[in-house]
Amino acid sequence: MELNEAKKEVADLKVRIAELGTEGHESYLLGKETMKVIKEMEAELGAMRHKSLNIFADTEALRQEARDKAQEARDKEEAIKAEEHRLAVADFVGKQRDFYEVLEERAAEAQKRANHSLVGVDSGITPKEFMEYIKKEEERLNNFSPETILTRQTKSQYQEALHEIANVHIRGKRVQLDLKMRPQNIIDYYLQDGLIEQRWNR
Repeated sequence: MELNEAKKEVADLKVRIAELGTEGHESYLLGKETMKVIKEMEAELGAMRHKSLNIFADTEALRQEARDKAQEARDKEEAIKAEEHRLAVADFVGKQRDFYEVLEERAAEAQKRANHSLVGVDSGITPKEFMEYIKKEEERLNNFSPETILTRQTKSQYQEALHEIANVHIRGKRVQLDLKMRPQNIIDYYLQDGLIEQRWNR
């Protein structure tokens, strides 16, 4: 009886061993299949991660392009405004009286002030003659006499003053009296200089 039971136990053990072998093989196959699925998922996840990185890179590139285009638009807008302002200034200055026209007028006024208390005495040269002499000397390109250098400097200051007035006027602000008088004052100071005064007050 004990022998039969022992044989039965051995037979049962062999069956269990066979079952465990089958179960182990199935578990191995399942593990292998699972690893395959994991690798496929990892590959897909890597592809998705790479795609996401590309999307982020493309997004940043589009944002940078948008920033660049916005800056380009602002730069062009500023350039247009600057050009419009420059043209407005040039138009304003172009409508003002020429340096030599004002010089002749102020020279006449200076001669009146110089001779107002004298009878039978004049300056020996008319304002027009004085202006034409100064203009002829200034327009000689190879003339670098102190007198001519002073004339060119004064003419440049006169133009700068007109531009300052234009900048204020075009912006819609009130032109202060001292600025408004600056072009005339520049010429008056020029006429009072020793190099120039002797030309119109002989």
